[in-house]
Amino acid sequence: MKVIVSGATGRIGGACLARLLSNVQVTEVVVLTRRAVSADSPKLRVVLLTDVEFLSYPAHVLKELEGAVGCIWAMGANSFPTLELARKVTVDYPLAAATAFASLAPSTNGQKFRFLYSSGTFVPEDPNATGLWFLGDHRRMGSETCQKLQNLSLATENLDVIIAKPGGVMGAGMAPPVAEWIMRCIAPSISIQLEPLAAAEVDVILNGSENKVLQNDDLKAWGQKALNKV
Repeated sequence: MKVIVSGATGRIGGACLARLLSNVQVTEVVVLTRRAVSADSPKLRVVLLTDVEFLSYPAHVLKELEGAVGCIWAMGANSFPTLELARKVTVDYPLAAATAFASLAPSTNGQKFRFLYSSGTFVPEDPNATGLWFLGDHRRMGSETCQKLQNLSLATENLDVIIAKPGGVMGAGMAPPVAEWIMRCIAPSISIQLEPLAAAEVDVILNGSENKVLQNDDLKAWGQKALNKV
């Protein structure tokens, strides 16, 4: 299987990349990135994209992606220098990608292209939600992206959108020690370890999911089951 990953220079995307490269079912991983990726594997193909290409996907880029069964979209950040840039990366990039990937030739078995978007528990259902006392603009943008991706999936024949909504992600370098202690001791139900999250996302992209929105508990259970397969 051939899989696309965005956000591979981040913690979640990087963990998904490592797991994909070690999976015997996966024959090739194409990383879409704006900067170099430090990974060494004969399965890995790195495609450096400009800002324009992240929004347009010209023919030579789509050629690199032919044959892929899906994409794990893990690009994002909690802070950007401007809201304009935040909107471009949070909303415009994934929507442009999903639209472009849906135009790829369907697989020989008729399986739709899977687009797994990494969102979060704290992203509201309503893009116009009020009373968001932390990261309000970013969370509303994330909500808008989820809504538009789901609408695109319904309107597009060759696209299966799955939204992953993990809680606070814990693991090496994910959060300061104090924040990890708070999440582990005070709010364990809204946290998840990086390893089972990556395991869940990789298993979903390879095998699909009937549930199109995976909440934190879903991802925990799915990730543990995937880890137990090994």
